[in-house]
Amino acid sequence: MKRKTRVNQAGEQIDYKACDVLELMIRNIYLRCGMKGCSSHTGRRTYASTMNAQGIALNTIQRALGHSEPSMTLEYIDVSDEQLMSASAIAL
Repeated sequence: MKRKTRVNQAGEQIDYKACDVLELMIRNIYLRCGMKGCSSHTGRRTYASTMNAQGIALNTIQRALGHSEPSMTLEYIDVSDEQLMSASAIAL
């Protein structure tokens, strides 16, 4: 395990441990499948975004990803154009 540091949305520095060997293996699998620019986090982002699109609560997604803070989970969720259009239709 390698110690890493990132800055969260609040600008706070967060230290965590990651398995670089596992990340490299997953990146290589994506490359062999012809998917350039993908990493171990690509799958996690898809997982979180899919759960969000299905209406699963943020705290449930947070637990599934193993995050201690909801703000970290929000960084993994991509909102689709369909979700934005649906939300704007509801607001009307």
